[in-house]
Amino acid sequence: MDQKAKQFDSVQLMRNLRDHMSEEMAQMSPQERILYIQRRAASSPLSALFGHQVQTRDAEKSFERTAEGR
Repeated sequence: MDQKAKQFDSVQLMRNLRDHMSEEMAQMSPQERILYIQRRAASSPLSALFGHQVQTRDAEKSFERTAEGR
């Protein structure tokens, strides 16, 4: 069986994305991490398929209420 050279390595892509997000979130609180991930998902071209915009706004309001209570 002949092996073809990979033109695209999806595993490496996911590892790179994970590492990049981990670096960006290193100093964030758990609530800030949730908002960060939700904002990234909402800015995705696929967000309309999953309805992330509504969830993101609700999470931001919840985070603001939590932050005010500090």
